[in-house]
Order: sequence, then structure tokens, then C-alpha cells
Amino acid sequence: MWLGFFILQRPLPYGWAVAVEIAVGFKASELQIAPGSVLSFTLSCGVQSGVLVEGGNIYRQPQGGFVYKDNEFTGRVVPVIGGLKVEKMVGGMIHGTQKRVYEFLGTPDQYISGLLTDTPNQKITLSRDGVATFRGLGEIQSSESLLALVSTETGESKIYWGSEINLSSQGITAMITYPNAVISSHENGGKEADFNILLLRFYLSIGSTLYRQTNPSTVITGSNSQSFSFPSLTGFGSILSEPLDFISGLYDTPLFGISASSGSLSGIVKIGVSYVYNGSIVSSISQKLLDGCIPILDFESMTENLAKKWAIILG
Repeated sequence: MWLGFFILQRPLPYGWAVAVEIAVGFKASELQIAPGSVLSFTLSCGVQSGVLVEGGNIYRQPQGGFVYKDNEFTGRVVPVIGGLKVEKMVGGMIHGTQKRVYEFLGTPDQYISGLLTDTPNQKITLSRDGVATFRGLGEIQSSESLLALVSTETGESKIYWGSEINLSSQGITAMITYPNAVISSHENGGKEADFNILLLRFYLSIGSTLYRQTNPSTVITGSNSQSFSFPSLTGFGSILSEPLDFISGLYDTPLFGISASSGSLSGIVKIGVSYVYNGSIVSSISQKLLDGCIPILDFESMTENLAKKWAIILG
């Protein structure tokens, strides 16, 4: 006997499970069973399958589907504290490697957690009902398409420099205001995003000598800005040049507020900072077609593409 169903409000994070408690709320007479009978229940899991699109082959894409967007519903993947956010979508059509095309409409923001440590090219997929799922390094299901590739590789960003200050037996204090959007050069550039960096490494340039902080400083999670003071070179070691092997990352230059404080530094001093990627946070996100990710089209682009296909079919 089929008793009913419920729908999860969002996909379970990778590696999680759901616990279900069943409360019996019917009379024995309603089931026509003998008193003292033992009831058993069987749970089955399934997915919503979207709406089948008749004649959907005209919409097929080499990447297995597409998302359509407007100014607010974009389907872009951005970093948040603890993982990723897949922004809400107007809708889309997904077929994966299957023949039939399915359409979904109006998805809310979705959140992804449980990313693998220090691992490149982890898959975020999109099902035909618009559910974003973390597949890690696993296979993409035949009814899904690739939405994004994300990495958590370890490393550091390039050094971002503040302005110079002339010190005479003083320390230096930097008020760092963290960026709140994806760097403009990224395909998701300008999208609002949490600053998920946990560690900063500082650099001091004094005269012709460059100094590197030995142990990175901790970022207060969720803060918009933070003050750091360095009264001396304690905790720094000299290096020959700026590191050339760096992670491009997802964030642009922070804002610096530089001032003198108590300490023992002298000369023309410049302070810089790099973002430290420790393997537990997202270091890169790709939604590029060249990486196999589905296109994100506005309505105008979608209509133009469809018109071109009809023109080819009809001659």
C-alpha cells in the first residue's frame, strides 16, 4: 500500500544521510488488519524528473543541457563560508546523455558542502529537475549535466600591496577590508560572494629587502574588515623575490588602511598580503564551456539560437 511521500527542501550534502521517523496515525479498521498485527514500512528514494519537453531534440546541447537566466536568477556558482552557493535559476533544460529533454523552472539558491580536501576538478552537476548535486570525482549520472568544476588546491594568491609609509622607530598597522564579490576577470565576475579565506600571509618591503611572514595570520570568519599590527620584524624572514607560483583565486585586491603604530621599524615601509588556500576552501570555480559545463543563456540568446536551428531544419 502506498501511503505518501515527502520532498526534501534541498539536496543532502555529499556523504550525509536522512533519518525518518514514522508515526502511525490511522485506525486498524482503515487498513482492515487483525488486532495485534505487526506493521512494516519500506522507504524508497527517487528524484523529481522535471517536465518532459515534446520535440525537445531542438534544444539539445553538446554539454547535455543549458540554464537560462535573467538579471537576478543566474545559476552561477559562488563561494560561501563552508562551501558553495548555486544561485537561483529561472529554469533550464537538461538531457545529459539521455534522449529525452526535461525542463525545470524557478529553483531557489542551493548550497553545496562536503568538498574534498586539496583536490582539483570536483564536479557539481545539475539534474533535470534543477537540483545541484556534489559528485566529487565520481561519475556524472546519465540524467545530469555538468554545472561547474571546483577545486580546493593548496597554495597562495599573488601579493596585493598597500601604499608606502615612512616610519621612524614605529610599527605598522593595516586595516584590511575584505572583498565581497568574485574578481571581475572571472566568468562569474562581480557576483556577490562570501570572503571564505581563513588565513592571510603578510609581507613587508623595507628599502630593498623583502620580508615574508613565517606563520599566516588568522581571518575572523564572517568579518568585513580586520586590523593587523606589526611592531617589528619578529615572525618575518627575508626572501629574495615575490613568489611566482601562485593561485589566481576568486578574489580581487583587498582595501588597505595604513597607519603608524608603536614599534621599532624605520624607513620607507610597504605592507602586502596574500590569500592562503589551505586545502579546505574553494580555490577555483569553472563554469566554462571548454571544461564541459552547460551554457548559461539569457532569453534573447536562447531565442536566437533556437531560431538558427529552425532555419537550418526548414532550409
